[in-house]
Amino acid sequence: MSAPSQFSPPPSSGGGSSALKIILIVVAVLLLGCAGLCAGCLYFAGRTAQEAGKVYEELNKLGGAYTNTQAAVSNDPQVIDRLGQPILMTSPAKRENTGEFKTSGETFQFDIKGSKGTAIVSAVAAAPDKTSAFKVTKITVTFSDGSVVDVQPPSEQFTPSELKIDTGEAK
Repeated sequence: MSAPSQFSPPPSSGGGSSALKIILIVVAVLLLGCAGLCAGCLYFAGRTAQEAGKVYEELNKLGGAYTNTQAAVSNDPQVIDRLGQPILMTSPAKRENTGEFKTSGETFQFDIKGSKGTAIVSAVAAAPDKTSAFKVTKITVTFSDGSVVDVQPPSEQFTPSELKIDTGEAK
């Protein structure tokens, strides 16, 4: 009879390959998680950039009209008499429409307040063509008691492209 060999290899338990499989699964899950996180970040960054572009376009087209309207309302004697001074904007100007700008007229609103009360300013701005800046054509102030005052739009209106910033450097 032959005796079992004393030098036979030990039975394999497969421990090394199981550990490798677990490590590969963990790495794969981490890679998928990172890829998903990166894709989500890129998606939200793109959406944010798109919204910023819309805001920039609106300010480029209507920014001068917003500023001209605020200046006209802040200097109007009827509004000063009703609200007191100083008259401050308490909300940003908000365009009513969305999408393509209508050169025939864009309506926007913002809130104001003075030492004596509050009001809502509603204005309409129009442009001669799609490349021109919008100019204010009508301004209405509605006070908290429901009464309404029409404010004359300024005769001379500036546009954002006409602004020149003085850097203070010698010329």
